[in-house]
Amino acid sequence: MANVLRKWWVWPVIVAAALAILFTLLPGASEGVDRPLTAFVEDAKAGRVRNAEVGGRTIEYKLIGDEQTFRSEMEEGDTVRAVLQDAGIEPKDFPPITVKESPFWEDVASFVFQFLPIIFILAILFFFMRRARGRLGATSGGVDPVCGKQVGSGDVAGSSSFADVLYRFCSYECKQQFDSDPVRYLLKS
Repeated sequence: MANVLRKWWVWPVIVAAALAILFTLLPGASEGVDRPLTAFVEDAKAGRVRNAEVGGRTIEYKLIGDEQTFRSEMEEGDTVRAVLQDAGIEPKDFPPITVKESPFWEDVASFVFQFLPIIFILAILFFFMRRARGRLGATSGGVDPVCGKQVGSGDVAGSSSFADVLYRFCSYECKQQFDSDPVRYLLKS
C-alpha cells in the first residue's frame, strides 16, 4: 500500500475523490424553482409573497400558503427594493426582505476549485522531480539493506539499482544476496 501512495498520480485522484464525496455529502441549496423576475414582481403586486431572501443577485421567496421556494435572478446592480418600486409597488406593501448569508460550505467549494489546478500542477512537478531523482541515481542513504551496516563512500564493495534507487553494500556477499531477492531485504528494512 505504501508503494501505491508514492505514485505521482495517486494524490490527485485521492483529492478529486475526496472533493466529489465532500460535495455530494454537503447540503445543497434550497429546493427552489427558478422563475423569471417578472413572476416575482407579479406575485409581489398581488400580495402573495410571504417573504424574500436576497443572496447576491438571487431572490428566494415563498408565496403565502405555499411551502415551495421560488428563485429569481436580478440584473447586476439592482436591489429588490428598486425592482419593486420600479414596478409601482409602495414601500409599505413590500414583503419582508432579508439578506441571506451564504453558508460556509458554499465558499469552501469555490475556494477549493480555485486551487485545484495548482494541486494538479504540484502533482505533476512532484512526478517529474521523482523521475529526475531516479535518473540522477538516487541512493538509499548510507545503510547496507542486507546487513544494516553504515556504508561510507570509501567503504562501498558494490552497488545495485532497484526501482530507480541505488543501494550500496559493505561486501560482495551482501550484494549477491540482495540481487537474488531485493524485495525480501527492502521489506525487512
